[in-house]
Amino acid sequence: KTSLVLTSTPQEQLQTLYNYYVEHAFVTREYRETVLEGHVRDLLTAASLADRYKPARLGAKHWHVTIPFVEQKQEQLLKAIKPLDLGHKETVKILEKAGQWQFRLHELKCREQLPKDMLFAVDGPEEDDTPQYDAYINAFALLEKVAEVLPITQKNAVLEFAK
Repeated sequence: KTSLVLTSTPQEQLQTLYNYYVEHAFVTREYRETVLEGHVRDLLTAASLADRYKPARLGAKHWHVTIPFVEQKQEQLLKAIKPLDLGHKETVKILEKAGQWQFRLHELKCREQLPKDMLFAVDGPEEDDTPQYDAYINAFALLEKVAEVLPITQKNAVLEFAK
């Protein structure tokens, strides 16, 4: 599809179009986690495990957390998988996200709503010699204190957890 743009600042317009079409500026962190959820869903479906995992709202009436993949039998929460994007540009956001989920799991445990087994399937920075990667490693360690944590790229290990 071809379209026309009239502008008095062609350089700025070119940069805006480049950011959108090449840099994918429309991709937000929330969108990225939706993509990661799709990857986990596809993985579970391919292994014929998708019917065991459903989204669930865990917690209490006035405080809850939604987790996209929860296995439960009757009222017993068995396993949960939460895809988590830790690929932020700002290192503080990477650590804050891990701390936020560490707090959430603590609160679920206090409310007796924490599944028996919990997995964070995480995605992080692409380059490993950066401050973002160092923050990712620290965030990984924070999350390991409260749940099992695996890189989302380790598909066999994620599937082994889900079985």
